[in-house]
Amino acid sequence: VNSALGSVAPSTEATPTNSSRGAPGGLPDSNLDFAALCGRVLVMRKPWRLETNHEGHRNNIRDVAEYLQGKCRRRYQIFSVEHRGSGHSLSREEAAKGYKEFNDQALLFRIGEGSLNPGQGNLKPPPPLSLLCSFCSSLAFWLNLERCNISILQISEHASAATLLCLSALLLSLDVAANARDAVKCLEASCVADGKNPKKKSSTISWIDYSSWHPSLRRYLGYFEQQCLQVGGRRAGETSRLCFQCVQVKRFKSADEDDISVEVWATRQDEDGKAVNFHLVTDRNSYEPQYSAPKEGTLLLDMAPQGRSPLWVQGDVAVIVKSVSHPHINCRYFFHTDFVKVKGSDYLFLTKEDLDIDKDVIDSIPEDVQIGLVLSNSEAGDMLAQTSMVSTRSAHGGGDSGCAASDLALPQGRPPADKLQFTRFHLVEPDPRIFKELVAGGFAEADVRVALQVTKNVWMDAVDFLSRNFPMQTTGGSRLATWA
Repeated sequence: VNSALGSVAPSTEATPTNSSRGAPGGLPDSNLDFAALCGRVLVMRKPWRLETNHEGHRNNIRDVAEYLQGKCRRRYQIFSVEHRGSGHSLSREEAAKGYKEFNDQALLFRIGEGSLNPGQGNLKPPPPLSLLCSFCSSLAFWLNLERCNISILQISEHASAATLLCLSALLLSLDVAANARDAVKCLEASCVADGKNPKKKSSTISWIDYSSWHPSLRRYLGYFEQQCLQVGGRRAGETSRLCFQCVQVKRFKSADEDDISVEVWATRQDEDGKAVNFHLVTDRNSYEPQYSAPKEGTLLLDMAPQGRSPLWVQGDVAVIVKSVSHPHINCRYFFHTDFVKVKGSDYLFLTKEDLDIDKDVIDSIPEDVQIGLVLSNSEAGDMLAQTSMVSTRSAHGGGDSGCAASDLALPQGRPPADKLQFTRFHLVEPDPRIFKELVAGGFAEADVRVALQVTKNVWMDAVDFLSRNFPMQTTGGSRLATWA
């Protein structure tokens, strides 16, 4: 096991050296490929079923499972932050099958989800801000629960700037880095130190230069930095709501006919609350053009034409401008409504530097392209405040869709250690019969969920885990005697 950070990480634990001996985080020695991110936080690429390959940074899954189950049983959790594109994205149930060897001791944080229509490319969104906060909160909870606990971050075998964003946010959240700039430097130093190991030809974490990240990823790291440094202002449990009024596109792409289309996407949780994904909320079937000059690549849209309900958005939002005839030619702008300061109404002026554009089409979009967004937080605000649902118009004129305002709410300030986020994303579902008995015995419901997930519903192990880590809420002596 190899260290990566050296003296960069301000950990209270002894910092391991770059050798195969002296494993980080108090782990016994092994011949597996890990990199140390900071104290008791290790990183590995997704393991496979072939032999462990140090040059490719791929561990054999059975080798890793036997090592962790034998040396670190009940002390580890795997936090999967794999980046998945639409072309090979698995369902949560399918993805969960890859953790059976680890006794299902894993939490899944799926990033990079959301695609355009078939054949039109990937949406390639940044990790939703609420998902970033949940990831950091759940990992902090596990580390704080017991001093011997370790966290294994499982990342994709493919280089991903979105994954680097998650790791940078974690360094900020754990107070390893003071600000976003330091977090990026810290992560880059981790990759450089790991790559200098004589047994390796590269680093476990594939580094992508910060200047090459999409603008949205750099923007979201800035959002997360503001979140960690936030003092006062927005109250916990609140998420700002904004109304789209107009979208103006200038010099996007010359065409002989009306060839520019605009889409608006927003995040919402899935039914079981274990994933946050982008969903299309409006397209060219819903808005009304006010002015169009195809040869100039110019378009002015009324996003709330008379007779239609206003287009309210909340949380993470994406605006996509694309060519109808060549939909892979598109540019994307992502933002979070909490970090757009609107008083009454405001105009966001965007240039090419603000937009996410794929490398293979960047030359197809003029350098002087401009996009303007007119947003409001006042019109019909009193009416909206009376409901806990965000009203969003269907892309094809159907009924409303949305999610409870609290579902996407961000914490106030630095994401705290949160057992509710830990249990929300954990793979193990608590056994309802054991859950009911332990709650009746005097333990809090949230504590029982953690115990049953960590022990995978093993009765006596769950009782022992609860007794070590959580106080009883009521007198449960008679229940304990009965259990014994």
